[in-house]
Amino acid sequence: MIRASTGEAWNYIMNDCARTRAVNFDCVDSPKYVDIQANGGIPNGCGTGFSIMFFVSFLLIVTFVFLNLFIAIILEGFATTNEAENLRIPDDVVN
Repeated sequence: MIRASTGEAWNYIMNDCARTRAVNFDCVDSPKYVDIQANGGIPNGCGTGFSIMFFVSFLLIVTFVFLNLFIAIILEGFATTNEAENLRIPDDVVN
């Protein structure tokens, strides 16, 4: 999910999770370790269409979380700078 949250080829992961039985893809409903080994180590389980909705909503939520974190860091920097500029200079330093 970290790879998907960074935007690195998330659509390939989504498409693999959404694969269903087709003419060119014979999937197994509940694959066991023996089934995967018989397929050359490549998982051959069936997916659902729910994965499309899951990945799109996941990416939207993660994008908003990262955007909010970025904005919070910028606003905290502005607040720190504003506090530093408004500090009172002691009288003994001025003289």
